[in-house]
Amino acid sequence: MRYLEFIKTGIQTLNRNYQLLIIQMGALVLAFILFIIIVGIPLIIAFSKIGLELPEKGLTELFEILINNFSVYKTFALSIAISLFSYLLISLFLFVYIIAGTCGVLMNSLKVGETFSWRHFTHQGKELFGSFLRLSIFGILLFLLISFFAGLIGGITKVLSPGQGDFLENFYTNLLNLISILFTLSIILLFMATLTYGAGIMSIEKQGALKSLKSSVIFIFKNPDALLFFVILSLTAIVLTLTTGFVSLLFKGFSFVIYQLILSLVQIYVNLAIISSSFAYLTKEQKLMSEIGGQCE
Repeated sequence: MRYLEFIKTGIQTLNRNYQLLIIQMGALVLAFILFIIIVGIPLIIAFSKIGLELPEKGLTELFEILINNFSVYKTFALSIAISLFSYLLISLFLFVYIIAGTCGVLMNSLKVGETFSWRHFTHQGKELFGSFLRLSIFGILLFLLISFFAGLIGGITKVLSPGQGDFLENFYTNLLNLISILFTLSIILLFMATLTYGAGIMSIEKQGALKSLKSSVIFIFKNPDALLFFVILSLTAIVLTLTTGFVSLLFKGFSFVIYQLILSLVQIYVNLAIISSSFAYLTKEQKLMSEIGGQCE
């Protein structure tokens, strides 16, 4: 099957550029350290200054206390908000830069066989950073919009559901719920496929975020197999991640760190394999379409 060929090419490309896995893991560790420095330490200092203890239920109860007594803890609440916002902003810039460099390296490796070099990675990260930042912001806004409509559909489904009753009423209720879930999953998969192929097109053409997303939609529309291929990749990734999660639970009793390390490594590898395989499909199909277009001229 062609799909297996694309997956094989994607995995081989990723393995040739294994340094990207190390960078991704390093970014996670750095993000954790930044969280401690930017959010954790100021939080501890603020706690000690105002004499507030962390509630038994953790951060959820803490936020309730801050909201209910905002006038008393206004400065404390604002300091937490500023620290959290700063951390999220720095993390966003960090991961966008890394994803931009990663996509650039993988795409060049697929097109010209070039392997990883730090100079090449940083060059791609800088060159694609602005476009990938806009793509990320647009993706976040679009995801929030999808979440809103998913909640709306869920609410409408709940209103239309007959509720508990005889067999036929229960059947219609379950059918409406199933349709709602499948519709939401389909939209999310289409959204993720559009972003992934859009990132690939952006890495090839070096064009803006909106233009790349438009090209991605056209590409999927002209190649419905592209969406099916992405769905297969996503389902395979879910199965692999869940399987690894169950297996790594054996290590959880010995070491929580080992458990998290194994799970994080597998998740990163699987995610990069999806990107690399999708890029392999994209480059192959674009090349084929260009050749057909050239023959028709």
